[in-house]
Amino acid sequence: MVSYNCAIVAAANARRPAHALGLLDAMGAASGGAPPPNTASYNAAINACARVGDAEGARALLGEMRAAGVPPNAVSYGAAIDACAKEGGGAAAPRAEALLDEMRASGVPRNIVTYNCA
Repeated sequence: MVSYNCAIVAAANARRPAHALGLLDAMGAASGGAPPPNTASYNAAINACARVGDAEGARALLGEMRAAGVPPNAVSYGAAIDACAKEGGGAAAPRAEALLDEMRASGVPRNIVTYNCA
């Protein structure tokens, strides 16, 4: 688990989100012996999307987390909000605000980091 998560973080730091997502997919594959992704795995992949301003990819990963039964936390939402900010454009602010609202609705406490990302 730790090795996969570290590799996903390394891909994020290298601004290679496709590689990070490939590693996450490998973790979720039924074969291959890799452990299933956890919250830290998804957070690292969301951060990979945020590094390149891929807000759509980050938001999709939040949905994928929930579908896999892995609850997003404040870090998950903060990274997705950061992706919205880095994407820019006229839709960035409403998307970030929608994620803050989703956090509240999901019972995930918002913190200073998530507000600063928005």
